[in-house]
Amino acid sequence: MPRPRLAHPAPLVREASAWIAGAAGAGALAPALRRALDDGSPAVRIAAAWAAGQLRDGAARAALAALAGGPDPELGAFATEAVARIDGLAS
Repeated sequence: MPRPRLAHPAPLVREASAWIAGAAGAGALAPALRRALDDGSPAVRIAAAWAAGQLRDGAARAALAALAGGPDPELGAFATEAVARIDGLAS
C-alpha cells in the first residue's frame, strides 16, 4: 500500500512511492502527493510533482506553479510539465 510509504522516514522510499503512485494512476493518493510537494528531499518533491501531473491533480496546480518558478531548475522543469498536463497542454 503506497500511502504509508509516502510518509516513510526514508527519503528514497518516499520518492519511489511517489513515482509508483503517479505511474499507477493512484488518484486516491493525490492528497499525500500534494503534501510530498513540501518534502525536505528534493528527489521526493520532483517525484511528487511528476506524479501530480500524471494524475492531473488540479488541487496541486498552485503549489506546482510556485515550484515551477523556484530556485531548483530540475524541480522547476518537472513542476512546469505537471502544470502543462493539468492544463491539458501536454499529454
